[in-house]
Amino acid sequence: MTIQWCRRAGLLAAGILLLAYADVIVLECVYKPLIRQHAVPVSVLLVPGFKAHVFWWHVAFLPFGISMFVLLGIAGRDWRLAVSGIVLFATGWEDVAYYAIQWKLPPAEMAWLDLQPGVAWAKMILGTPHLTQNGLWLAAGVGGLVVFGVLAIPTKNKLPKRPSD
Repeated sequence: MTIQWCRRAGLLAAGILLLAYADVIVLECVYKPLIRQHAVPVSVLLVPGFKAHVFWWHVAFLPFGISMFVLLGIAGRDWRLAVSGIVLFATGWEDVAYYAIQWKLPPAEMAWLDLQPGVAWAKMILGTPHLTQNGLWLAAGVGGLVVFGVLAIPTKNKLPKRPSD
């Protein structure tokens, strides 16, 4: 492994941890306490028209996560950062980090991730009605292997240097 590979991996890990931290703060410190305190029914929090549980938070969080990794790739002038970050985000690494930050294992079943294509395929492979903990580990493992491959692609064409470089 080169220094460049380690730098990219560190930036991706920081991005995933930042998203997971924001997720924990919003859900565990704001969203869930307010729901309990004011007895808000879950139906109010769901996006209408979906059979699976799609919360408004997911609608906001998805473009936030994708945009963050695109901007990371632009800032680092490295397409691998953008692609790898989106792959990690899509294959459940943020979800794994969300629980790890809280020193918890992911729940046995995660129906709210059923519509997320980066992980939903795992429930089909395992033959389960909803994404399970094993399905999340499987999706994250495959995503990690894809990212390892993307980061290993040699650099052929470098972007032009900035005048300040």
